[in-house]
Amino acid sequence: IITSIGNVFGQNKGSEPRVLVEAENVSHEQEDLDLFNILQIELKGTYQVQMIRTDRAAVISLSTLELVKNGRLAGEDVYLKLDEFTTIFVPSEQKVNQSGFIPLSLSKYITE
Repeated sequence: IITSIGNVFGQNKGSEPRVLVEAENVSHEQEDLDLFNILQIELKGTYQVQMIRTDRAAVISLSTLELVKNGRLAGEDVYLKLDEFTTIFVPSEQKVNQSGFIPLSLSKYITE
């Protein structure tokens, strides 16, 4: 199962990058599929895929979601480098838990 998030066709520099949420990387065991779905819901708005190229798509798999969850620090923002074009911004637990925290968009283009 691959769910496309963002503008896949007609991609242009002003739009959000393509991000594919890929449940196919998850084994077909129901427990893994359940964990994948739980993490998607739990982490929604608390991380952001940042890309520097407009002709690429990021893939969010179970292992990526686990990396985000386990990589979050209590008082420090984290940047997880997926490849030379893609970084995941993970704000600290302190920021995410603040009453005024505004959920992040799933993805955005950044300049080098």
